[in-house]
Amino acid sequence: SYDFQGQYDLAIEKLQKASELAREVGEIRPLGVALGNLANVYLKKNNPRESLRLALEAEKVLSNHPDKRAYCYSLNAISKAYLALGDYKN
Repeated sequence: SYDFQGQYDLAIEKLQKASELAREVGEIRPLGVALGNLANVYLKKNNPRESLRLALEAEKVLSNHPDKRAYCYSLNAISKAYLALGDYKN
């Protein structure tokens, strides 16, 4: 909800905590979703390089997960970051 309210720093703080907890307990889907959401928030903060880094990490985490919907979201985050970077080749 912080993201939707434009409170991006708070959104990043909470999403980073969520990704840390997901790593700690070994939950793949929540980790990938948190990373993808972080990528989207960083894009809104006009930091497409960090967005791309996180989106690529989300894709890696979710690439073999059975929830293909979450995996698709990570691919979408990657494409949005590349567009923001002006990289139309990837």
